[in-house]
Amino acid sequence: MILPAIPENEIERLEALYLYDLLDTLPEQDFDELTKIATVICQTPVSLITLVDAKRQWFKSAQGLEVRETPRELAFCAHAINNAQGPFVVTDATKDERFYDNPLVAEDPKIVFYAGVVLNTPEGLPLGTICVIDTKARELTQDQIKALEALANQVMGQMELRRKNRRLELLNREISILNRNLSEFSYRVSHDLKTPLRGINALSGWLLEEYREKLDEQGVEYLTLINKRSNQLHHLTEGILQYSKATTIQVHQKEEVDLTLLIQEVLDHCEPPAHFTIHYPTDHPRPSCFRLGLYQILQNLVTNAIKYNDKPQGEIQIDYIPAEAGFHLSVGDNGPGIPVEFREKVFLLFETLGSKSNLKEGSVGVGLATAKSLTERMGGTIQICDREGQPSGVCFQMFFPG
Repeated sequence: MILPAIPENEIERLEALYLYDLLDTLPEQDFDELTKIATVICQTPVSLITLVDAKRQWFKSAQGLEVRETPRELAFCAHAINNAQGPFVVTDATKDERFYDNPLVAEDPKIVFYAGVVLNTPEGLPLGTICVIDTKARELTQDQIKALEALANQVMGQMELRRKNRRLELLNREISILNRNLSEFSYRVSHDLKTPLRGINALSGWLLEEYREKLDEQGVEYLTLINKRSNQLHHLTEGILQYSKATTIQVHQKEEVDLTLLIQEVLDHCEPPAHFTIHYPTDHPRPSCFRLGLYQILQNLVTNAIKYNDKPQGEIQIDYIPAEAGFHLSVGDNGPGIPVEFREKVFLLFETLGSKSNLKEGSVGVGLATAKSLTERMGGTIQICDREGQPSGVCFQMFFPG
């Protein structure tokens, strides 16, 4: 018996093998189906997908053989991985000086015929083989050899897909952890800032009220600025808390929602001024969706419509249209509108139109980012359009799957 040679690139070969993370894994249907096909095409009792480890040959899939591994020094496949050109074929192992006294030939499983095609990585590193074995001397036809080569490509395709999927899962897990840590950090920072900001805002307001007459003009100006900035920071921390909750809340729990009652709850919270007229469905439609998420989205859009309206008579229109695969929802107003070139930008966190619109002071650019985040996490879409047939205003159009 002649022992198989160790490839010159053995270290790189083993490193590549371990990256696929296949050794000692459970049987998988995708690989078992390929060895079954190999058995049928080549008309052999045994077919294997083998991986050549440092000291052993391990079988990812085996048809007609119960053992899961053999010593590397006895493995035909350990010879095959040194054969870069074409398939490695032994027509009669009992007459081959490399194998005639091999225990796998002299004893069970009494290998006589062997044909294997190497499983090469995209970098050309041999990992193992897909092979067929028989207990009698024989040959394969050219069509059978080509079929075995095609199956080898399929095995490597499955291995590559499995490796990429596993890498993607690990990356997604890392991203999920990073996002959770970031959300927890932003929530904690915002939460811890709320109390001192409330104190600064309240104290500066009280000082302005009680000591305005005793302060000079510059003192009143500075104190007013402190009060105004602390109030802006308060709104910002509230917005960050809201956005943090929106990016971490579980949105998969759907239920039938009475949309009329939900909108009424939103309006009770937002408290529209007396000069506003609100139109919304009053026939109690009951779409299926994540209730808390839809409430938060409507609250943010209605709040924006009220805050930034510049008309003496404000108007908000909420429309619901059922669809076969879900439902459409829109929130429109007769405010100053949003220029087309800024309609994507306003959905970004901390982005506002600033002086390019009539927005009031205190806008921190969190509400629309929160609405978009929640809408997309609920599987929906949101876009900004002009109000059809109206001279001014803007309309947020959304679709949610049922």
